[in-house]
Amino acid sequence: MNYLELVNKILIEMNYRTVLNFDELVKQDHVKIKQILSRINTEICTSYDWDFLLRESSLSIPPYTSKIVNPIFGRIDSLSIDGIFYRFQPNYKKLLYNESGSQSFSVFDNYILIPKFDEPKTAMVTYYTDNSVVDINGKEQAVFENETDVSLLPLPYAEMVLVYGTCMKFKGNPNHVKFKYWFSMFNDALANLRAKSVRSSYDFPFISI
Repeated sequence: MNYLELVNKILIEMNYRTVLNFDELVKQDHVKIKQILSRINTEICTSYDWDFLLRESSLSIPPYTSKIVNPIFGRIDSLSIDGIFYRFQPNYKKLLYNESGSQSFSVFDNYILIPKFDEPKTAMVTYYTDNSVVDINGKEQAVFENETDVSLLPLPYAEMVLVYGTCMKFKGNPNHVKFKYWFSMFNDALANLRAKSVRSSYDFPFISI
């Protein structure tokens, strides 16, 4: 379900007239709905290391280099070189000033810090992307932009979470006649999404909108 289809679902849910394209979304309420929908999608995607956001990339490491420009748009989960996994060193200064062990990496500014090698290497990096949308050409991006963009949240959870979450936020009134229904449907869909993504009984994400 793309951005336009989600907006129309929300309009129907709130008894508004649907539209054929984004050019018709000119009213203040239309703009607000689009903004809330996009924000909720981004907040949910970036609130937890969801399995569906896990990506992998390879990085070329030149010899005698300890700083690599970080091309990763997201949160690094693991880094391995020659099949050896390097542990994350939260104190970047230890690598920046060559004070850390030989199997550590860190992040500083826009760089990944690693030990120096005397020959070229390739690092395999797994990470959780900070993108939350994919466009019609399959390119991932941070936020909704075009009416054909699709959320990275998996179906069928995306529709319910985003539609009912937006309705709740838009009205913002617990006394609204449909608020309890929206709240219930949102929480049910979110609970199912959590259950699908949880990898252990100690690993429950918490999301608040």
